[in-house]
Amino acid sequence: MRFPTLFKHSARLFHQLWKSHQAPEKVTSSYLQQRRQLHQKEKQIISELVYHALRMYQPARYGVSHISPEIKPGKINKDNVLPDQLLVLCAATCIGIEEHLLAQDYTAEITATLVEFFEIDSSGAAQWQHQIRDGWHRLKQESAAQLNAGTIDPQVIAAYTSVPAWILEIWAETYSWQWAIRVGEALWQSAPLSMRVNRHKTSVERVLEQLREAGITGHPGKLSPAAIICEERVQLGGKPVLTRGEIEIQDEASQLVGFVASPQPRWRILDACAGAGGKTLHLATLQHDQGHIIASDTEYNRLKEIRFRAQRQGFQSIETVHITRPERGDSLPARLAHLANKCDLVVVDAPCSSLGTSRRNPLIKYKLKPKTVPRLEKKQFAILSRYAQAVKPGGVLVYSTCSLLPAENEQVVHQFLSEHPTFTLDPVPPVLESHHIYIPGLAPRATMVTLNPADHHTDGFFIARMRRHSHE
Repeated sequence: MRFPTLFKHSARLFHQLWKSHQAPEKVTSSYLQQRRQLHQKEKQIISELVYHALRMYQPARYGVSHISPEIKPGKINKDNVLPDQLLVLCAATCIGIEEHLLAQDYTAEITATLVEFFEIDSSGAAQWQHQIRDGWHRLKQESAAQLNAGTIDPQVIAAYTSVPAWILEIWAETYSWQWAIRVGEALWQSAPLSMRVNRHKTSVERVLEQLREAGITGHPGKLSPAAIICEERVQLGGKPVLTRGEIEIQDEASQLVGFVASPQPRWRILDACAGAGGKTLHLATLQHDQGHIIASDTEYNRLKEIRFRAQRQGFQSIETVHITRPERGDSLPARLAHLANKCDLVVVDAPCSSLGTSRRNPLIKYKLKPKTVPRLEKKQFAILSRYAQAVKPGGVLVYSTCSLLPAENEQVVHQFLSEHPTFTLDPVPPVLESHHIYIPGLAPRATMVTLNPADHHTDGFFIARMRRHSHE
C-alpha cells in the first residue's frame, strides 16, 4: 500500500483515539482488524506513527501553528481525509526523525503525503518540513535557555515536552524544573516490552535462550532480577514460553511491588485491588506457592483472568473473591470481613491516574484534569484505610500506584499514617537488598520508592512499605 494512504489511515486512527473513551489498545486493535487489506508491516507502521504523534502532540501542534502563511498547505484535494490530524501527524513524524524516535526516516513519505492530499508541490512540502524542524529546534533551544536562566514559562516547557503545564508545575514544585523536563522528554519514547519470568518454573537465562531461538532479542532487566526487556515490540501470543506460563507481561517497575512486599512462605496475603493478577502471581512465585493469597477485585472478568493465569502457571495457593457490592463506609467488604486482623501482608495497588504509563497510553497526560486528582486522592485514601484493617499486628502493608503525582502517592500515605498511628513506615532498601535489588539514588533508609522513565527506564511508579505495630 502507498505511504500517503498509510498516513491517511494513521490520521483517522489518531482522530478515533482522541474522541474515544475506550482503552487505546482496544480502539487500535479494532480499527486495524477491520482493515483486512493492510499487511502486518503496514499495521505496525500505522501504530508507530499514531502513538508517536500522540506522544509528541503538543510540539507537533505548535509547529503546525507556526508555519509561514506562504507555504501553509492549501485546500485539501480529496474526500475522507482529516486535514488537521494529518498535518499534526506529519509534523510529529518530522520531529521524531530529528530526535531519532522512529524506526525509519519518513521524510520522502511525508512529502508524498502532503503533495497528494494538499495543494502543495514537492518543493513546498520540503519547505514545510524544514520549517517544522526549524521551529522544533527553536522551541528546544528556548526551553534550554529558560532552564539555564531560571526564568521558566510553563507554557513553553509544555509545548516542548508535550506534558500539560499544570502537571509540569507540580513536578517542578516537588522535584525541580530540570526533573520535570527530563521526565517529560522520557515520555517521548515508546515503552519497551517488559516481561517477568516465573522463576518458580524456569530461569531468566533459559527464557532468554528460548527467545533467541524464536528470533527475539531481549536482555535482563536492570532492577528486577526476574525481568527481561525487549526493546522492540514483538508478538508473543501463542509462543510456548507464554502458553506454558513461564513468563508474564509486566513492567519492571510493577515487578518491584512484589519484591518490596517480600512475602514469606505460609503468609496469608490479601491482594486488595488485584486486577488481572500480575502482582498476585508474582507474590505466589515469591512464596513458592506455599502461602494463601486472596485476590479481590470488583471486576469479575479480571478475576477470571487471574484464575486462568494461575492455572497456566500451576499455582494452587490463589483464591479469588469478587467484591459484588459497592464499598460503603470504612469497613472491609462483607466477603472479606473474616480477614480483619488476620493477614501477614496486604497489598493495595490503588486505582489511580496512571500518569506513569503515559509512554504506553499518551492520551492519559492530556485527558487528565486537575479537578480529577483530589477525587482520586480521596478514593485512594479510603481504599487504603479500608483494606489496612486486614493487616494483623506486626504485619506488612504495601501501597502502590502507577502515578507520578505526589497527591496520589506520598500525600495519601502521610494522611493514612496521621489517621492510623498503629502503622509506621518500613525501610525499603534492606528488603530489596535481600533480593539483590539496588535502586540507584535510593537513600539507605528510604521508606518510599518513586520510579520514573528518565532515571529508571520503567513506567512511572510509586511504592510505600508500612508495618503495623506488634503490640497495640
